[in-house]
Formats: sequence, C-alpha cells, structure tokens
Amino acid sequence: MQISVRDLMSTRPVIISASTTLHEATRILLERALDAICVCDDQGRLLGSVSDYELLKSRLLNTDNEQPIETIVSRSIMTLGPEMLLEDVAGYFRDSCRQRTPVLEDGRLIGELQRRDVLRALIVKSEATRPTLRIEDAEPTPAAPTMSDQPMLSIASEPVDE
Repeated sequence: MQISVRDLMSTRPVIISASTTLHEATRILLERALDAICVCDDQGRLLGSVSDYELLKSRLLNTDNEQPIETIVSRSIMTLGPEMLLEDVAGYFRDSCRQRTPVLEDGRLIGELQRRDVLRALIVKSEATRPTLRIEDAEPTPAAPTMSDQPMLSIASEPVDE
C-alpha cells in the first residue's frame, strides 16, 4: 500500500500575510503552539516562513514589533509535493530538524505535513504488515482445582493444653 503526502497532510495550515506585524505573528505562533508559520500572498503562493527563532531574535534585537513580518521572512524553504511517497518524506524528516513542511501544488500552498504524521503513518504501516498469531481449535485445558470448599484458616474453639 502506497501512502502519499496528500494522504497524510493537514489541509488547513496556519498562514499569515507578509503585512502581518511581528507582534501579531508572535501572538498567533504562541496561541497555536507552533514552531513556524507559513507566509503567503493573496493568491495562496508561499512566500516563505517565519520561525519562533526568527521572532525571538527580532524581539531580542528590540526590533519594532509593529513592522511587517516580511522583514524577517525566511525565503529559502523546503517544500513537498502532494504525490511524494511516505518512504521518501520519512528520509527527509529523519535528516532535517523540521517539525513541519509546507506542501505545494502548482505553486500554491495546499497543506502542511508534520513529522509526527509521518511517524504515525510509519507505525500504522508496520503494524499492518506484522504477522498475527492465530490459535486454532486448541484442546481446552482442564480447569484448575479450586479450594473454595476448603477453609483457608481454622480457628480452635477450645483452649490448647500446655
């Protein structure tokens, strides 16, 4: 069974525009517990991404937080195609430190694939191919004897002679 990126990706990635302020981008990133956000134009074309590292750096450099995010957008970004196969993207996620990667089709952002989705798919796939143990018509084993009729503790009602 071939599993593609299209089968695994989220089709609703969080995106912001290049005019979003640093302050607003930081708020969105923190509220959504993301490590990076995709930046797209009005037609849905990916312009780049902004990571938590880049936002932290801009804060530490006392950058004006009302300036547009386009000033710190990372434009060199790896992307995936929707028809790429699980085995191929698993190697990419193994070799990179990325948590998530945008998925483009015809130059437009159509989704995002997360490393944990790849891990989950690999586990499900390996579970599906694991041989299962079958027990067929085994002879019933005799029931173990019980001691329910035997008292576990006996108490003497008469004093013991010494």
